[in-house]
Amino acid sequence: MNFSVTPKSTATGAFLSITKLIAATIIFVSTFLVAEPLSASASPAVWTDSEVASSLNVGNANLTSVSCTSSTSCVAGGDYRDGSGNDQAFVSVYNGSAWADQEVAGLLNVGNGAYVKSVSCASSTSCVAGGGYTDGSGNDQAFVSVYNGSAWAD
Repeated sequence: MNFSVTPKSTATGAFLSITKLIAATIIFVSTFLVAEPLSASASPAVWTDSEVASSLNVGNANLTSVSCTSSTSCVAGGDYRDGSGNDQAFVSVYNGSAWADQEVAGLLNVGNGAYVKSVSCASSTSCVAGGGYTDGSGNDQAFVSVYNGSAWAD
């Protein structure tokens, strides 16, 4: 007798496969970005959760991008809700022990919709954050903000 088995694709099976792929990717990328380099005698770094934008946010906050050049130098970006109910763009700089939050595009965003979409750092003193904001006419505009290691300039 010959038997042939035809795999059946189900929504649940496809979802589980995608979920496993996403989880493996997150673990790989997270380990690459945060963990110390491993040697034969080293053990993986311990994960520590930190809230960012807490000094700015009074409503909802979203994180959309993170860039790290070492385990002691990272920048995260996204958006938060201010006290007037407006969405503002922010970056948060990590120095190895704490995160420091700062609004970016504040002078540009006269509407209600600024956000950081992407952050990229070449070193601890050279980062760029990019995103969008709403101008005085209600139009969406793009911005970049550059970090020199001590301050951001839009």
